[in-house]
Amino acid sequence: MSAFVDTLKQKATDLSTERNRLKKKLAEGERRLTDINGALAGIETLLRLEGVTLDLSFGTDADTDSTKPLNGSSEAPALQDVLRHALADRRPHTVEDLIRIAEAKGIVFAGKHPFNTVNFTMMGMSRNKTYERSDDGRWKFVG
Repeated sequence: MSAFVDTLKQKATDLSTERNRLKKKLAEGERRLTDINGALAGIETLLRLEGVTLDLSFGTDADTDSTKPLNGSSEAPALQDVLRHALADRRPHTVEDLIRIAEAKGIVFAGKHPFNTVNFTMMGMSRNKTYERSDDGRWKFVG
């Protein structure tokens, strides 16, 4: 084989290895971004419950800007309102159930981790002792 072919094969191997490494790093970054967006959404909700407005508009990614409504539209209900309505039956609901209900009501968790977002919102709503989390992680209205 010629040196030229050997060089091309080596270059192809090197590039393939680098591509795989970058794909793995990108996947890790996307998972971390989802976690961060979920945490920010939860913190924003807790602050809103305390009457504090937090301006996080310095982000450049319009799809994951945490200052946008969770559902991407100001016409759909807020997550808090959807959760209040879902828990009005006074039965315990898992976070997964609450996520399904929220999505059915038009909440879109684009770029945010739904479990963290719902859980942080419920933690904020439980501060006034109206909602409780049971030992098995289910939430219910007790007020």
